[in-house]
Amino acid sequence: MSCCTEDGRILVDGEPLDEPYVFEDLPFDAAGLNCTTQPASSRCFAEVVVPEDSYLVLGDHRSSSSDSAAECRHDGGADAGCWRWAKRDQIVGPAVAILWPIPRWSGL
Repeated sequence: MSCCTEDGRILVDGEPLDEPYVFEDLPFDAAGLNCTTQPASSRCFAEVVVPEDSYLVLGDHRSSSSDSAAECRHDGGADAGCWRWAKRDQIVGPAVAILWPIPRWSGL
């Protein structure tokens, strides 16, 4: 997993994710604030390999989310210990509903 494409999308196995559910994403501008500028966009993080039996969880409200990458998003990079992995044995059941945003309330 890595960030970001020229248009600011996250890559998984080299393929950009389509994330229409992301709300108020972190700032990114291909021409002025991206992963190569100084300072870099806060959306950016170093490439990472997700360990076996682990999940990297990213919030849908990225600008206000304490997700798996929250501590890894800062200018100048971060050490490998910044990632917070969700472990397979910590996941206790399937998702059953979408509760937020309100217009998307539904069962799964």
